[in-house]
Amino acid sequence: MPTRHSLRSNLSFLVALSSLTLVACVPEVGCPPGFALSAEGRCAGVDAGALLPTEAGMPDAEAPDAPDAGTITSDDACTPTVWYADADGDGFGDASIHSEACVQPPATATDNTDCADGDALRHPGADEICNGQDDDCDGTTDEGVTYPTLYADADHDGYGTGVAITTMCAASADFAAANGDCDDTNASVHPGVTETCDGIDNDCTGAADEGLTHTYYADCDADTFARAGAPMITACAAPTEVSGCTVVGVTHAWTVREPTGGNVDCDDLRADRRPDNHWYFDCDNDGFAPASAPTVSCAPPAIDRTACTYSGAQWILRAPAAGTTDCYDYEFNAHPGSTFVSATGYTPVGQPTQWDFNCDGVPTPELAAVQATPVCGMDRTTGECLHTTPSWSPRAPGCGNTGSTYTCVRVSGVCTPVTASLTERCY
Repeated sequence: MPTRHSLRSNLSFLVALSSLTLVACVPEVGCPPGFALSAEGRCAGVDAGALLPTEAGMPDAEAPDAPDAGTITSDDACTPTVWYADADGDGFGDASIHSEACVQPPATATDNTDCADGDALRHPGADEICNGQDDDCDGTTDEGVTYPTLYADADHDGYGTGVAITTMCAASADFAAANGDCDDTNASVHPGVTETCDGIDNDCTGAADEGLTHTYYADCDADTFARAGAPMITACAAPTEVSGCTVVGVTHAWTVREPTGGNVDCDDLRADRRPDNHWYFDCDNDGFAPASAPTVSCAPPAIDRTACTYSGAQWILRAPAAGTTDCYDYEFNAHPGSTFVSATGYTPVGQPTQWDFNCDGVPTPELAAVQATPVCGMDRTTGECLHTTPSWSPRAPGCGNTGSTYTCVRVSGVCTPVTASLTERCY
């Protein structure tokens, strides 16, 4: 058991210790965990395991148990450390909240230079970034950072205009990093947008409707060619009303073909008068031309009377092709599709007489029926003679030649063959 002398020594140590160590049993409101409000109004650390003094004259008592770790005894004194509240755990404390204790309380630090103890990313030594805050706690904001170049973007289309702004860390709805908006009141107008034909510079290239408009020329006969000096207009689409065309009954239109060089219409009131016409010469005026090279011109060329003496000679636009080529251009009745028949035919220069009037390559006899021996019969029902149309007999003589034909005629109630001489006609 301890002696009265040892108890008195402990009492003297505790009285001295009470003047150095702030003791509290229950944390008070306003101090962080591990701290208590002292009588002097400061947050102080709570030292556990303090010994209570004994009064003089008290009977001897049993010695207390061995002190726990952290208990201050007369043989284990310490110099208290000042601890600063470190609420964000970044190793830097708040100089305005501190306490003294021998053992570090939770959420404290010895460094008191934190300028934002609620943000672990802001403390001395942190990288300064452009955010409008003092990240490294050196008393200045955003020092040494590079500000982005921004432009006012009133229509919020991602493109700005005006003077560059370099005092903002990031773009907001009213600012954009891209410049070049040519109409900051219209969000559909800015660089990169698809140009539409509306009279507006949609893509901010400095030109409106580029590549989308056409120059239209008045085409009074609607043959896609305009006359020299025809009214013109540049627009996205051709207008409904055609300028400069006043002739009633003629279809009017606009053309994009510029009337220059070989594209000038020589007669803007006739659709068959156009610069790309291919003319073919028709000497016999039957509407068909023989195989020949065309003459390209707006109006038909002059007629060479030394080559063709027919008064009706003309130039036509029908090209000589399969089924449309004249086989003889000096006979009006000879042409594709002709039904003209003749017993005399026609005689090309230096050639024998021809009877191919329909230009199919072979002469076709008008009368094709041939009966070697005339035979006449009677229809028993009607009593009429059979074979009443002529037939060659005994053979067809050939185009232009004369031969014998027969027909059946009723004589005294009997069908009798009647012969006749006939020149064969062909086509």
